[in-house]
Amino acid sequence: TGRELCQQYGVSHLTVDRALRELAQEGLVFRQPRRGTFVAQRQAGYRGTVALLTTTLASVTTFPELVAGIEATVAARNFRFQLLHILHDFGKAREAARRVIDDEVEGVIYVPVGGGEAFAGNIPILRSLQAHHLPVVVAGHCNLPGPDPVSGVTSDHSGGAQAMIRHLIGCGHERIALLGWHPNGDSSFRRTGFSHWADWHPMVRLTLAVPADGTLRARIHIRAPWWTPNLKPSAEAEQRPVPAGGGESADD
Repeated sequence: TGRELCQQYGVSHLTVDRALRELAQEGLVFRQPRRGTFVAQRQAGYRGTVALLTTTLASVTTFPELVAGIEATVAARNFRFQLLHILHDFGKAREAARRVIDDEVEGVIYVPVGGGEAFAGNIPILRSLQAHHLPVVVAGHCNLPGPDPVSGVTSDHSGGAQAMIRHLIGCGHERIALLGWHPNGDSSFRRTGFSHWADWHPMVRLTLAVPADGTLRARIHIRAPWWTPNLKPSAEAEQRPVPAGGGESADD
């Protein structure tokens, strides 16, 4: 009712009445005397829109599969799909957020920009979407700080790294190398997985090196393919980065 809206938003009855009249003129609500104001049903054939704001479409990543999955799901529910490529640019992300707000989409899937300390720059963008009552789901990271957490879906990169190590050991490999793209973002979670597994396994030594070009490199040496709790390391692991142009492979 009008009285409830006045109390909820702390505005006058005149302001609420004017806003409801404008909404009624646009066909978004209808008013019934002595009963209240109700949301109007969508027009026949109406199709809502779900927007995806993504930082990359590179074929070497999993993002093309993410886009294909979202697009197929949206189409199956008779919604439109809007794709906005924000690169890794906070300015483009803010511009895209304003666009989907103006377009009055039904919901937003957001791939965060940046990593490390820069990751917090996503917060104002997400808050602006929430301020317009847009449902938002973060794809890739759910550890956004703040009093109002944002829903999200993420991959377990740390657990995945540990699972890969166990698999390679089970296949008989004794030296495993980790080549990371950047010390921030998903690569840092994979590095954490390697580190945690190495701490648990006394026969593993993990060495990390970040050269000037920012490439993360790591080598794990396993001196015994079959580990027993009482077995001590026979030697220290090599502590050198994996050569950029070749050298031993992860399958050694």
